[in-house]
Parts: sequence; structure tokens; C-alpha cells
Amino acid sequence: MNYEKMNNVICQSFVLEYGLDSRKRVRALLKRLRKQEKFILDVGSSTGNYLFTHGGRNRDFLCFDLSRPALQLLKQKAEEIGKSRISFLRADAQRAPVRNDVFDAVIAGDIMEHLQDDIDFLAEMTRTLKPRGILVLSVPHGERLTPFDKRAGHIRRYTVNSLTALTQTVGLIPIETACWGFPVIRLYDELVSVVLNRMGGNGFASRADMNFLRKLAKSRVFRFYLLLLPFLERVSGIDDRLKRCEKGSWLILCATKASG
Repeated sequence: MNYEKMNNVICQSFVLEYGLDSRKRVRALLKRLRKQEKFILDVGSSTGNYLFTHGGRNRDFLCFDLSRPALQLLKQKAEEIGKSRISFLRADAQRAPVRNDVFDAVIAGDIMEHLQDDIDFLAEMTRTLKPRGILVLSVPHGERLTPFDKRAGHIRRYTVNSLTALTQTVGLIPIETACWGFPVIRLYDELVSVVLNRMGGNGFASRADMNFLRKLAKSRVFRFYLLLLPFLERVSGIDDRLKRCEKGSWLILCATKASG
């Protein structure tokens, strides 16, 4: 699937920005950042979940994305809320146009499962990290692809062992690998899958799905969902207590670059 095209749909609909699972993963990844990380690369920034949850708190952000609509939206949001310590660049993270040893931290949420060459991506992110800098990422957990994976453009899932081995291959040192998202988020993902399977179309980038998402953003169902969202987020706190559960839907990894 064309990731840029899929991201354009996300920006036009604004619906997926409010997904319970994505919001929880944003917080889970940001918790792994340390106070000393001051210059951060946000890879595949999309609609700015990471940036506007944590950006501007005595930190400088560089946002990479291939989608022009996504970057335009990010710039508009940053101007509206006065975030001045943010830079934007339309770039392919697998060929990052930056020098070596630049960033204190790299955030890569839900990126690797879309890429044909995930090792190349990890190697490039490692190159841009300063010694002792950290990479924080999330990927879908499991050994088999689901119908939702196909629709979302996922070409693989990861296990704890496979993800740890990949990071070690490019010279990163794993600090933490946590399986997360059970039971609440897993149930949520399965319910979303049922709804999406009834939508028809070939994926988030299909015209049928684009029209559906636009209508959904204006629907009473979506407004009701937004009212329920704070309650759902509180209930999903159960997953935080079971973050080591092997049945979780997602993996969160934190790794560091060797000092020299």
C-alpha cells in the first residue's frame, strides 16, 4: 500500500486521530523518553499525536513525513497553539537527509510494519541517533497477519524475539520490550476490525473507505464515541497493569545506541 496516500486519507478525515489504541500508544511511548532528550525526531508524524502531546516542553522536534497534507496540518496546528520549537521536513525516513549522530531520541510509532525493509529503516534511525540516544517504537504484536492488517497496509507483525533480534542487528542495545494492549485494547481492535470489514473497499486508501471516514467524522455515532472516549481510556488502564501480558496487541520497544 502507498503509505503517503493512506496518510492523506487520515489527514482529510481526522477520525483515526481519535482511535483509543493509538492514543494509548502515544502516551506509552512518550513515557519512555528521558528528561535529557532535548532534540527529538518524530518519524511519520501524521496528524501530530506525539508532537502535540509532548512537543514544546523544553524540547525541539523535527517531524518527518511523506504526506504533504499531514505536514501542512502540522504546521497549522503548531501556529495555532504557539509551538515554535518544531521543524517540519517532507522526507523518507529510510533515506533521512540529516547527518550522523544528531538526535537525542527517535520516536517511530506504527511505522516498521508498513515497510518492506525494516532493517534498513532501523539502521538509518540508528545512524541519526547520538551515542547513548534512544529509539522508542511500537509495532503490532503477533505471528500472523489479520484482515485488519491487510486493510491498514501492514506487511508483518513482530514477536518480542524477532523485534529484539532486529534492533541488535543494527547495533542498538534493547532496554525494554513490553507487550501491551490486553484485554481492553485487543477487544477494541477486534471490534474496529469488524466495523471496517463491513465497510468494503480495499484499504484505508480506497475511495470507499475515504468516503466512509468523511461521513463518520460528521456522524452522531462518532460524536457519541468522543463522549465515551474519556471513560474508555480510564477502563483501558487495566492494560497498563498487564503490560507484560503476552496476549497484548502491540509491542513497545526502547533501545539505546552504544556510546562509541
